[in-house]
Amino acid sequence: MCELRDIQNLKFMNKKTNVELANNSTQSTNNEEFYLTSLDEIRKNNPVITSDEILSYVNTIKSDESISFDGRVSIGFLSTPQIGVSFNHGAREYQREKVATDKWKQAIMETIFSNGFKKIPPLHLRIIREVTDGVTHIKIENIDGRQRASSPIDFVNGEFVMGNIPPVNGVDISGKSFEELRVKYASIHSLLMDYQINCFWYDNISDDETADLFVNVLNNVNDMKPQEIRNAVRGYLSTYIRELARPYESSYKSTHFLHRSKSDNKKEYLTYMPKINMSGRMEVDEWVSQLIYMYYNGWKKGISQPKHTQWIKDEQKNGIFSNETKWKSEYQKEIKPLIDFASKIIRIFPNDRRTKLSSMFSLVLIHYGYEMFQQYENMIESVYVEKFLQMYDDWNCDTKKLYMNETQADGKQMGPISDLFNGKNKNALETIAKVLDKVEEISQWGVVELDPKTSFKRDDVMRKAKEQNWICPFTGVSLKDKIKVLVGDHKVPRSKGIKAGGVTEYHNLIVTTHEVNRKKSTMSSEDFSEWCESFKQQKSVA
Repeated sequence: MCELRDIQNLKFMNKKTNVELANNSTQSTNNEEFYLTSLDEIRKNNPVITSDEILSYVNTIKSDESISFDGRVSIGFLSTPQIGVSFNHGAREYQREKVATDKWKQAIMETIFSNGFKKIPPLHLRIIREVTDGVTHIKIENIDGRQRASSPIDFVNGEFVMGNIPPVNGVDISGKSFEELRVKYASIHSLLMDYQINCFWYDNISDDETADLFVNVLNNVNDMKPQEIRNAVRGYLSTYIRELARPYESSYKSTHFLHRSKSDNKKEYLTYMPKINMSGRMEVDEWVSQLIYMYYNGWKKGISQPKHTQWIKDEQKNGIFSNETKWKSEYQKEIKPLIDFASKIIRIFPNDRRTKLSSMFSLVLIHYGYEMFQQYENMIESVYVEKFLQMYDDWNCDTKKLYMNETQADGKQMGPISDLFNGKNKNALETIAKVLDKVEEISQWGVVELDPKTSFKRDDVMRKAKEQNWICPFTGVSLKDKIKVLVGDHKVPRSKGIKAGGVTEYHNLIVTTHEVNRKKSTMSSEDFSEWCESFKQQKSVA
């Protein structure tokens, strides 16, 4: 006796509405009708909608109402470009870092070919509709199951070969590549491409609903790390953090301060911060996220996972990162300068001390220095790092025992300062800052206090030019016919600081042209001197 589902399937096949996506049909599918016509019918009949049927479903069901239903997808559908369909297997908001090994993926392939009781767990796939010129195109986003899906896809793409598995249909395919199966073993190739993986389809669900599904439903019993939860929050900041911490291979630069290397045993580590533990669970993402969170919320206040996560959600939903204009402004004004400073400090850190650069140590090193850099505008980074390490060593020394005469921020007796670098709590951070603040002369930190005045008065420029007999001191060229382009420059560069005489006062004024001044500011002192001599020689020859 046929059940309702069987009758409906028969009706569906008789109407020839199967769009045969898995077979790459070139026929038009825009007018194909699905065998059910409403969401109510789908809810009532609970169909299992295959990848062959999904495009006709999208073209038939016209509703903005959220729904989910059972389904199946073939490996051919997952791994081969489809007409009218694009597949996003790696929506980075909803995925953990791809950590599957070839051995793990080979085990998945064995499951596919075993034809036994073992099955690949279901995928969770989101349907996103886009209509252009009246034609519906669908994007399918893999919400959960990236590694499960990546195994057959990577095999089809030739990234690994079969492991040692029992014969399939009497044929030993151990060690065989996908291309070998396609060319030599057509029946086994078809078996692979037609293999169906169970899935759940989700239609008309928003980004927020997708993030909630990924975090609170699909992974609520897993050991999901806080950063993996933050990664699932869609927004400009989350995207930036992810792409800075885990840039695509095409944009990977060995000079990037978060560049990754691999050891002899293939273990991955950060080239410049090898102390940060990397087990493939977004440790670098978390470091970047904490760096930015602590900057905006006051680094000495400490950090807790719940508050950090809520801040990421709030600021991207209704706050300072909630739209593109706000994000671009905050990035240029606040985030980019912070990241640029962090990059300089991390890259200049002594190689023989890099094992000190734990997450906590590096965050304090950056934030303490950046506060001074913002206040005084100029810093010799190498001097700052050297002084920071000196203070750390002095307050960690068992011989000097400087800490014995000091209390923590909470009033308790202080121990070696290294004890405070084990947790990002308020007491530890305030105590570290309290110790570092004992350096009275800011110049010891490499900070250069600059004259707040940056330019000379026009009257002073003209008066000084007359004193120079209208001659450029750098090139010897007459300035009389260049009055409109005269500029005041500092004899002792302003960047040298007030103490070194780099002040914007008349006695430190020298007059030249805009062009010469520009060259001076973009060249090293040696290169500029060589350029001036060359210019004078050419002038004398002429």
